[in-house]
Amino acid sequence: MVKPHSPFKVNAKVNTDSPSNQNSSNSSPNPNDDPVDQEVKLDEKEWYYDMSGRKYLFILNQKTFEDTTYFDELPSTRFGTDCDVKRLKDVFSSLNYKVVTVNNPNYIAIFDILKGIASLEHKHTSCICMAILTHGGRGGLLYAADRPYNFRLVEGIFGHLSCLANVPKVFFVQACRGRSLDAGHIGLVPDQRDRNLSTPNSKKSCRSDICFDEVVPIMKAFNNGWTYNAHMRDCSYYNFLKGFAMDSIARNPFDNPSGYVPTYADILVLYSTVENFVSYRFSDGTWMIQALCDNIEEYHKDHDIDFIMTMTKQKVARLITDEATKQMPEVRSTLRKLLKL
Repeated sequence: MVKPHSPFKVNAKVNTDSPSNQNSSNSSPNPNDDPVDQEVKLDEKEWYYDMSGRKYLFILNQKTFEDTTYFDELPSTRFGTDCDVKRLKDVFSSLNYKVVTVNNPNYIAIFDILKGIASLEHKHTSCICMAILTHGGRGGLLYAADRPYNFRLVEGIFGHLSCLANVPKVFFVQACRGRSLDAGHIGLVPDQRDRNLSTPNSKKSCRSDICFDEVVPIMKAFNNGWTYNAHMRDCSYYNFLKGFAMDSIARNPFDNPSGYVPTYADILVLYSTVENFVSYRFSDGTWMIQALCDNIEEYHKDHDIDFIMTMTKQKVARLITDEATKQMPEVRSTLRKLLKL
C-alpha cells in the first residue's frame, strides 16, 4: 500500500526509552514509536501563496451619497470613514502594497474600476485586496453613491477572472448587513475589557456620533438600470460577467488538470458583522477596520491571514457600545494555501 504524500518535512532525531536504544547507541529509531521533540516544517512553495510579486489594495470609500430615485431617502453621511481609509493606507503601504483609493464612486464608476482591474497585466500579481466601506443591507446589498448593488456580483467578477487564478483575492466589507442589534449574552467569563475603541481624544458616544451604518429602505425602481439578479438571469451585467469567463470556458480542463481550479477558489471575505445585524462606526473609525489594521501590524511577520482574522474577530467581539450592544465579524474563505500578507 502506497503511503499518501505528506506536506510535512520532519528533520529531527527521535529519542525513545525503548531497550534497544538503551543498549546500543548505533540502533535506528523504531518508526512505530511516537516522535519526540520533532521539528516540523512546511514546504513554503507548496503550502504558502507566493507573495514576491505585485500586491494591490483597492479602497472603495463611500462617505457621501446622492439624492436619487433609487433611494427612498438620502443615506446618511458616513462620518469617521476617512480614519479607516488613512489607517488602511498606512498599514498596507508599509507592507509594499500599491494602494488605490476611490472616494464616493457611483454605480457605473465601481464597475469601471472592476473592468480596469481586469485589464491590468497580472502575470506578476501576487495578491489583490479590496476594502469596501459603505452602507449595506441584507443579502449582500451594498450602496454606491447613487444606487445599490450586490456584493455577490463583485465577487463573481473576480472569481471569473482567469488571469487571477491561483492569486489570493481578499475582501474587507465594512457595512451593515441588516438592522438588528446584538444584545449579546453572558458567557462563563464576562469580558468587560476594551469597552470602547475610541481614542483618548474621542469622547463621543456611539449613538451621538451616528454610530452604525443604518440601512436605508430599499430603493424605488429596483428593476431599473443595471440590476443584479440572484440567479444571474435577465441581468445587464450577465454578459459582462460571461466575458471574463470566456477564456476559461474555452480551455479543455483535461489539458492541465492541476491548473484548472474552481471559479471561487482563493477568495477570503471579512464581513464587519454577521447577516441581519448592524455594524458600528465612530468618529475615529469603525471597530472592524481599526481592529484589522492593529492585528495586521502586530502579527503579519509571524502569522498567516487566518490567524489575523481570528484575532480581529476576537478583538471586535470584546467591544461593547454605551447601549450594551455587541458586534461579531464573520469570515468566509476558499483559500487553498496559507497567506502571509
